[in-house]
Amino acid sequence: MHSRVRAGVLGAGGLAGLAAVLLLSSAASPARGQPPGAPWHAGDPGTSPITVSAQVASALDARAADLFGRLDIHVATLQSVREHDNFRQLVQDRTVGLDGDGKPVAEVAFDETGALRNLVNYRRPVASSNVSQAAAPQAAARVLATVGLHASGQPIVSWDSGMEAWSIQWPRRVAGYPVPTDALVIWILSDGGVRAISAIETPLQTVPAMIVPADQVVASVDHLLTARIGSPHVLGAPSLEWRQANNFADPSLPDAPSPVAQLVWSVPFTVTLSPDEQLEGAFWVDAGSGDLVGGTTVS
Repeated sequence: MHSRVRAGVLGAGGLAGLAAVLLLSSAASPARGQPPGAPWHAGDPGTSPITVSAQVASALDARAADLFGRLDIHVATLQSVREHDNFRQLVQDRTVGLDGDGKPVAEVAFDETGALRNLVNYRRPVASSNVSQAAAPQAAARVLATVGLHASGQPIVSWDSGMEAWSIQWPRRVAGYPVPTDALVIWILSDGGVRAISAIETPLQTVPAMIVPADQVVASVDHLLTARIGSPHVLGAPSLEWRQANNFADPSLPDAPSPVAQLVWSVPFTVTLSPDEQLEGAFWVDAGSGDLVGGTTVS
């Protein structure tokens, strides 16, 4: 029986070594998409504070207080900061609501345009359950109206045991193609209150004027694997999707992915490392240029 191998299990001699022999040299077909600005590497601070005036800080508190009030989340005091997210290369305003003992009750984050991006309500759900799976989308719709977010289409509803709440999710698609990392998700507690909100919208490049044919991409990836390793491999059907270029294809790039996603052909692969070990993942090939820009492994 074959086992799937995760990236973290392979270590320096595993995935890193495999990637080194799988990937094209910079002279042949360089991986592109390094984030602009200061590159983030593992060990760097995740965020950097941005100094604001007392007037701005008061406005941040007021905005969060208004949102908490509309969601019936009661807090005693507020602590707001403006910070640069060094990993995602963006600015956000983050506010923590505290109870009378100084313990966190809830936390909310807005992007630099003022749009709500994340909210977490730390309170425990009530013991009795009165919101069914069928009723969860209606409860989520009320939250959407309350916080000014918009969703369309049929959501995916499931119970999230880790959050102790119903997960109501609207996956994101742009120009007809999925954005696998993005979605509008609302978690509804058993009493109808909100546990959390996540509204992730990664900035996107434009759709290429011409898209490289799928069979050409598959042939290139197959040639790459055949030329670089002796291990047997199998390629799956490619699909077009929005992905953020990363250092899977070039370990010299920053550890953080590009802050802007591009349209890629995602080509699934399975490489047999030994009689009882397989590595599964996908290569991401720029849909316009045909350049290898990243990839991922399957846990």
